[in-house]
Amino acid sequence: MSTITHPTKLVLEIVNKLPEMQKAVLVKRFGLLNGERRTLESVGDEYDITRERVRQIQEAAFDAIFESEEAKKLDPLFSFLHAHIKEHVHVRHEEQLLMNDATEVFDVHKSDSQFVSTVYFILTLGHPFHRFVQTPKYHSAWTTDKKSLANARLIVDKTVNAFKKEKKTLKREELLELVESIARRHAREISEKILNSYIGLSKEIVSNVYGEYGLRDWPEIVPRSMKERAYLILKRIGKPLHFREITDLI
Repeated sequence: MSTITHPTKLVLEIVNKLPEMQKAVLVKRFGLLNGERRTLESVGDEYDITRERVRQIQEAAFDAIFESEEAKKLDPLFSFLHAHIKEHVHVRHEEQLLMNDATEVFDVHKSDSQFVSTVYFILTLGHPFHRFVQTPKYHSAWTTDKKSLANARLIVDKTVNAFKKEKKTLKREELLELVESIARRHAREISEKILNSYIGLSKEIVSNVYGEYGLRDWPEIVPRSMKERAYLILKRIGKPLHFREITDLI
């Protein structure tokens, strides 16, 4: 990774060579200086122009970047991100990609919002990358292959249905076995890395403090009251406890 220029430095060098309005729109839209991304409408209000006009300026800026000699400098970053997402079956939960993967590779702290916004900008700029916004069931995600995302969601949906049918928590290895059995019915292969990628997409499947997996609305997974926390502890311990012992464990 040492052969790739740091994203924040490189992107600012390229954006600073754009016409002033194009530069301003990209900097504000993507938080390239302060890490605070803004909507088309918000930027438009600042300049007293429509959100559609902001979008047009943004697209013109993207075109200007790709038509310049500077665009070649972005190729290593595009290639790295493409290869990384491909390793995760062409699908990666946005927060994991931006906050965990990218910050670790470039040895940047997760609190560096400018860096995180810069990687988001690179993904938006790059043609191979597609962003899917969050839904009630899924987190925001990036993919390099829309079909792969559809396959991932199919497997996750069927895993959620299996949890609803069986109504019991699973250990990590049991979850892997379940997902493998579902995937085989659809001619898919599952590895530990693929499992992480798939389950990471889901808002419904989560783990509790004991590493057991289930559905978010189950009290043994996400206890929401003192009574539910006590139930989870007693179920885990497997024997009666004095009230004070329970409160010490909560």
